[in-house]
Amino acid sequence: MDSGQNGTAWQSVVANTAIAAGTGITLFVAASDNLAALSSPTWTQVGAMGDGSWTQSMSGVSGRYARYRVILWRDRTTEASPALQDITFNYETLPAQSGFNKQAPANAATGQPVNNLTLQWTTVGDATGYQICYDTSLNGACNASWQGVGNVASYPISGLTSGTWYEWQVRACNSAGCNGGADNGVWWQFRTADPPGAFGKSAPANGANGTADQPDAELDAGERDGEPLPLLCGDDDGVRAEHQRRDGDQRRAERAGAWDDVLLAGAGVRGRGV
Repeated sequence: MDSGQNGTAWQSVVANTAIAAGTGITLFVAASDNLAALSSPTWTQVGAMGDGSWTQSMSGVSGRYARYRVILWRDRTTEASPALQDITFNYETLPAQSGFNKQAPANAATGQPVNNLTLQWTTVGDATGYQICYDTSLNGACNASWQGVGNVASYPISGLTSGTWYEWQVRACNSAGCNGGADNGVWWQFRTADPPGAFGKSAPANGANGTADQPDAELDAGERDGEPLPLLCGDDDGVRAEHQRRDGDQRRAERAGAWDDVLLAGAGVRGRGV
């Protein structure tokens, strides 16, 4: 039997048999990508067939070419012989290579983010999942490890290094294995964005002392008599302004009602200044 593709996974066999009491059929299968190797194969026993319609799954049997053999047996209690009427082998080949391509980021794209960079590709109808690989070797081979990402058409990657070239590939997989990768196996490259350039601080100078002067309170010119105003603390500019206004009002009131030593002309008495 020839599946037409190397790496074929032979999965199951269906047969119709006539099995009389005291008789039986045992099935063996061998497969290889090398047809010549099947001239003296290593046989894998599939199982003993039963009477009527018979189905048996297979595992670990792969290769483009396959052979089978049956052993018919009959014990001494019967003259009947078992009969194999027909047999069909089912197999799965690797996912198709045609039309399987990478989409984003574009080949040789630059300025790519170092986190949440989404790799995108087209899907393949006979694939059951995909694997990706990306590294910085730029040699068209996976020098990291193939990572299964599920049956999806895109996958985000993070933790990349700034200002660095990467190569990447995705391959489609099923029970037969994985194909040779998108774009007929050609790897794509991208470059992550460069980090910001060097820069420095300009002011204030390192180790500078002192702070900016406090702004003058808004007092009338006649109220600035050289006497320092109290320093008010608080984190609300409105409260500070209110305190300064009240302080000015208090000073004006004190001046209006203060007793001045005024010597009235010709009287020699004290009076309240007006």
